[in-house]
Amino acid sequence: LYYQDWYNDFIRVKPQAIAGIFPIGDNQNLLAEVLLVSLFFTLALKFWHKTELSKKIINLLIIFSGLALIGTFSRAAWLALVIQVVLYLIYKKSLFKKILLPVMLVILMLTPIFYYMYNLQSEYSIGGSSTENRIVLTQIALQGFLEKPWFGQGSGNYINLVANITKNIETPLVL
Repeated sequence: LYYQDWYNDFIRVKPQAIAGIFPIGDNQNLLAEVLLVSLFFTLALKFWHKTELSKKIINLLIIFSGLALIGTFSRAAWLALVIQVVLYLIYKKSLFKKILLPVMLVILMLTPIFYYMYNLQSEYSIGGSSTENRIVLTQIALQGFLEKPWFGQGSGNYINLVANITKNIETPLVL
């Protein structure tokens, strides 16, 4: 969040470069994928540690990772996080009653972020353009499959299919 343009840019949690290199990529969706996996690996660490201090530190790491994950504003990450939390609560039935009130409070506190995300996806072209791109790329893949249904286009040729399609269009697609 520190290096972003708070006035002109959409603010979200993004990966940070280390010595000019982005180890996990420069896209917030890539960060969300890493955080989704690491969130529950961190939760697994909690069961290996016995001291209360280490469990509290791990809980803080889980909360920090969860907030960073929500701050990426990745739709897929939000859905996966909700599914993971629900499955965890089903697995830990004793926690269900203990966690129900805090979860409701967290949902209440996150409601402005959910509202902001909804408005962002519905009023601006950010969500629409990515959906349109997915539709176009799916159509290109389907066209490639229909051209060679038995053996396919070959490994690694999808990028060439997209490149050939965009060369034939006067105004290139936004990919």
